[in-house]
Amino acid sequence: TEPLCSAVRWIQHPYRVLMALIKRCCCCSLETGTKIIGYLQVIGGLLLAILVIIQISALVYLRDDILTLAREAARNNNVTEVEMDEEVAKQKLDFAYDILAFIMVLGYVLFSAIMGSLLLTGVYKHKLGFVKWWIRIKTGLILMGAGWLLIQLLILLYGIDSDLKSSIISLVYDACLILVVDSYYDEESEKPSPEFVGDHYNGVPVPAYC
Repeated sequence: TEPLCSAVRWIQHPYRVLMALIKRCCCCSLETGTKIIGYLQVIGGLLLAILVIIQISALVYLRDDILTLAREAARNNNVTEVEMDEEVAKQKLDFAYDILAFIMVLGYVLFSAIMGSLLLTGVYKHKLGFVKWWIRIKTGLILMGAGWLLIQLLILLYGIDSDLKSSIISLVYDACLILVVDSYYDEESEKPSPEFVGDHYNGVPVPAYC
């Protein structure tokens, strides 16, 4: 009866079966792989944030020059003053959308860097609660990404071109990261907590102090 119950439990939890198969991250341990993921998020997020800030600064700096060029181009095409003002207004609106898009990207990459810091703190300080929160947040982002992928599929059915490849690659990549970190979390959770027994700590003698 016990083997049958065990088999049923495994069937009911296929995710745990997959977790049990993941004991290493490529050629390194799960802990090292989790640290690498954290460092990649922090360093990559900060570098991308710098690039985005440079792009926003360049866009703001060149805004007036580009608007002037747009006005001169419209004047050379012998358009009316009203049409010229409409073209400039359109350019201003495009600038606003571009800056808003860059700000959203900046927020995302900074959030990624914060997530990496959270993960590294959890690993180095042995605070599994931080690691668990990383897993939860990342899982939520994957679910949102899956929802967006579904929307892209629906758009594709209407004959509108949609970049499915990048969305699928991003989802698979994030899923692999979660598998590694969650496997590390399970591995650490199964370890016994350090305990004092007499004058020993985990079997190691503790010197007495007066």
